[in-house]
Amino acid sequence: MHLLLNSDPERFESAALSLYPPVGSDIEEELSAAGIPKWYCDKEVGPDWKLFGRIRAVLDEFQPDIVHTHLAGLRYAAWPMWRARVPAAVHTLHNVATQEAFPIVRFVQKIAFRWRVRPVAIAERVRESFKETYRWSNPIELIPNGVPLATYRTPGLERSAWRSQIGIPAGAIVFACIARLQPQKNHALLIDAFAEVAREHTDAFLLLVGSESTLGPQLKEQAAGTNASDRILFAGTRSDIPDVLNASDAFVLASDWEGNPLTVMEAMAAGLPPICTAVGGVPELIEDGRTGYLVPPGNRAELAGAMARVVDADVRATLGNAASRHAEDAFSDVAMTRRYEALYLELLRDS
Repeated sequence: MHLLLNSDPERFESAALSLYPPVGSDIEEELSAAGIPKWYCDKEVGPDWKLFGRIRAVLDEFQPDIVHTHLAGLRYAAWPMWRARVPAAVHTLHNVATQEAFPIVRFVQKIAFRWRVRPVAIAERVRESFKETYRWSNPIELIPNGVPLATYRTPGLERSAWRSQIGIPAGAIVFACIARLQPQKNHALLIDAFAEVAREHTDAFLLLVGSESTLGPQLKEQAAGTNASDRILFAGTRSDIPDVLNASDAFVLASDWEGNPLTVMEAMAAGLPPICTAVGGVPELIEDGRTGYLVPPGNRAELAGAMARVVDADVRATLGNAASRHAEDAFSDVAMTRRYEALYLELLRDS
C-alpha cells in the first residue's frame, strides 16, 4: 500500500492485485480513495490452480511494464508473467528464505529468479539467507521496509480515552504486542515472561493485538492460568494501531524468526522502546541498550528481565526518545518508495 500511495503519478500508473477476496480492510479503502484500481483473485484455502488463469487475465487487461510480487504472490504469478511476456518483475523477500516458502515453492521461485524476476531483500539477514538457500551468487538489492512516520505520531484518540474504552487504568504500564497469533510470534513465551514481570509489578498490563488463529483458544487458556489473567488482554484485529501505540508504554515481540517487521518500526516511530528477540532483521532495526532491548529467542528469563527494566519511567523515556530519532533517520516509507522506483526504471532500461 505504501508503495502504491507514494509512487510518482507522473511516472507510474499503478494497480493492486490480491490473491484473496475483498475483506473491507483499511488498505482497500485507502487504495480506493486514491483512485488505484484493484483486482481480486478469490483464492481458496490451500493450493488454488485457478489463480494462474485469473492472474493472466488481469495482466492482459492492465498490461503492466513491471510486476512487483510479495509473499505468496510470486509462486502464482511467475507462470502468468512468463506467458504474458511482462518486461520486468521484482519480488520482495519479506522473511528469511527457509521460512518464506516450502522446498517445492523455492524450486519454482528459483526458476523465476533465473528468468528475470529480481529479488529484493528487506534486511541483510534476509539477503544472506537467500544467498545460502538459493545458492545465489548474483547481487541482491537491499531495500529496507518503511512506514509513514507521521501516522504513528498523530493518533486520533487521546491516550486515556483509548485506555478507558478497552478497560486499562490510566496509570497502568502497558506492554503492547502487535502480531498475529501464529507459532512464529511465540506468544506463549511472551505470556510466561509477562506473568513473571506481573508478579512484581501489579500495575503492568499486556495488550495482544492481532488476528486470531487456531492458537487463540490455547493462548487464552494459558493466560487464564497465570497470576495476571485479568491483565492480559486479547484485542484481536484492530485498524487503530497509532492509537494502540499511543496508549502503550513499550512494545514487545517474542518471535522465533522474522524478516524486517513493520510493527517494530511503527512502535519506534511512535516513540515506544521495543523489546524484541534478536532474530532475522530485527537487530538491524534496534541498537541494544540504546534504542531498545534485544534478547535471545526462546529465553523467557531474558525477555522478562528486559521487560522489567522498562517498567522504570526514565529508562522508557531514554530508549523511546532514541527509538523515535532513529525511526526518523531510517524508516521513511517515501524513501523506500523512491528506491523501488529507481530499481523499476533500471530494470526497464535493461529489459
